Amino acid sequence: MPSDLTLAATARSRTTRPRLAVLLTTYGDGSHGMAIVNNFLEGLDFGVHVDASRCDAVAMHLMEIAADGVIGGPDIGVSMAAKHDVPLFHSVAAALRRGGSELDVDGVVIIGEHGSWPADQRGRLLYLRREIFDQVVGGFRQAG
Repeated sequence: MPSDLTLAATARSRTTRPRLAVLLTTYGDGSHGMAIVNNFLEGLDFGVHVDASRCDAVAMHLMEIAADGVIGGPDIGVSMAAKHDVPLFHSVAAALRRGGSELDVDGVVIIGEHGSWPADQRGRLLYLRREIFDQVVGGFRQAG
């Protein structure tokens, strides 16, 4: 039997579009962020037609603003957020709450590829994907 929370989420999904917090390590021209998030913001372009997204990106957190010459290209995240009226937040928790005190999104997109990451003793990059995921889970747990 579905829980009350599942029933409420199902009823809500029938009347509104899912609201997503988009969390990116960087959002540069040519990056994974551009390839994925642009589809939420501008729809999926098939050349002959564009399919509108079925979700709304309603919050964005950029861990790093990429400069020219880095992997992932110069930053486009700030301008894309402004163009589509998606507020930028200073932390994962703030994005999940959309600046308030309660969880205020239906889902999360984590894109943790490009960026300036520390390396371990063997030179392997220490990506922050797990750290971001843990922050999301912590935010969900805190919200109950």
